[in-house]
Parts: sequence; C-alpha cells; structure tokens
Amino acid sequence: MNKIKIYKKLINEWVDSEKIITCGDEMSKRYKKVMMKRWQYLYDLCTFLKPDKSIDVLDVGRSHFSQMLAEYYNNTTTLGFDLADDGGHRELDECNLEHIVFDLKKASDTTLWPNGKNYDIIIYSEVIEHLNEAPEYSLLFLKYLLKPDGILICSTPNAAAIHKRLKMGLGFNPYEKIRFFNNNPGHFREYTRQELYEMGNKCGLNCIFHRYENFFTHDPSDFYTKLTQKLFSAATAFVPSWKNQQIIVFKNSHISDTVNLDSINTKQEAVQE
Repeated sequence: MNKIKIYKKLINEWVDSEKIITCGDEMSKRYKKVMMKRWQYLYDLCTFLKPDKSIDVLDVGRSHFSQMLAEYYNNTTTLGFDLADDGGHRELDECNLEHIVFDLKKASDTTLWPNGKNYDIIIYSEVIEHLNEAPEYSLLFLKYLLKPDGILICSTPNAAAIHKRLKMGLGFNPYEKIRFFNNNPGHFREYTRQELYEMGNKCGLNCIFHRYENFFTHDPSDFYTKLTQKLFSAATAFVPSWKNQQIIVFKNSHISDTVNLDSINTKQEAVQE
C-alpha cells in the first residue's frame, strides 16, 4: 500500500470516528435534550413578536425546533444543507416541510442566492458561529430573504462568557478545535454583543432587542453540577454579559424601534428553572 492510500485511510478513520461521536444517535438524543430550553425560549419569542399563524417563517438549519415552529405557523420552511447529505441529528423524517438547499458558507456568491418568496420571520439559531466565512455575508443573504418589515432572530454563544474567561486565564482553550467532518463543523468563531450589533448594522439590519441568557448544556444530575450552575447563575445575575448565550433580534429597517419583552419574561424564566 502506497503512502497516499495509507494517509487516505487514516483520514477516513478520523472522519468516521468523529461522526460517531458528533452525529450518532446518542448525540442526537443529547442534542435535543440540551437544546430544548433554548428552543422553548425562541418559540416564545417568535410567537410573541409574530403571533399571526399565517405568516411565512424560515428556520435556518432543520432540527426538532423546526417541528415546533411548524406546529404553530402554517407556512414554515427550512434552509440548509441537502438533507440527504446533512451531518446528522437533523431529524430528516420528523417533519414534512419545504426545504431550501443552500450552503451559507457560499453566501458571498450572489449568483447562488435562491429566488422565491420572502419571509416575515427568520430564525438563525446556533449557526453563525459554525461558519468559516465572514458572517456579514450570511446576514446580508438573510436580509435579502426578509420582507420589508420582517425580523431576524439570531441566537449564538457569548464569546465573552465568564467560564470561557476563567478557562483562558487558567491556560485552557475554551474553544473546540476545527473538526474533520465539514458538514457538521464545530465553532469557528464566536461573537460579542458589540460585534453582532456592528455586523447587523453593516448589513442594514436594525437591532431592536438583545438579551443575555444562560442555557446550560449539562443536565444537573449530580450535586457538583447543580452547585456549579447555581454559582454561575448567581454571578451572572449581577453581570449579565458573563452569561453563556445571547439572543439578538434584527428588524429589516433602520427606523429606530425597540421591543419590550417583559410580558413574556415570567414564562421564559419558568422555562429556565
């Protein structure tokens, strides 16, 4: 066996081993479990901001959340990789929804942009951090798909969360390395609130709401995990910018506008418990 075949075999083994961990059945179950609080928050946010069930909704990246949206909204579409080639844990058979095949890593090429209807609301959840292209390209593309008064809801990790600062201070890298399997990449780059503001503004999107939240990714089944989460929650209650997640809402307009979400805070806080 020549060296090329040996190296190719090794590379394939790396990819296959990683796919078992990141795209297997166990990861799919875990992914759904740890994402449910975040999905419920986003669902409450969507239905509060756009309660009309007849509007056109686009969910970027098919998941269990797409099904949640489809159970409320009559016209829900998903966008992302070809479902036949997707990276796993995307629940291909869970919901029968229209799907637009588009790779956001190619959003800078306007000749590839799909023609069709525009949307009243686009949910861009846990995607932007996975792109290895300038995020402005994808934001501009999604603005193109928005109706004139449409809104874009983006949720993404907080790059400046306190646990990441502590890890870095102790000499540990808080970010995962680039993965082998391109269709299910890890986080290439995470962003701060100011960066999200600036990127949206550059694309003609006006921020009408931003909020830090804690969405824990570990089930507090043991005493030490519960204690850590309680301490983390207590610390970030005083400094919200230390929380691990952020949600930002953009409007397809430069008109000054803000949204007061106090009326759904109680419901969402109950979800967080």
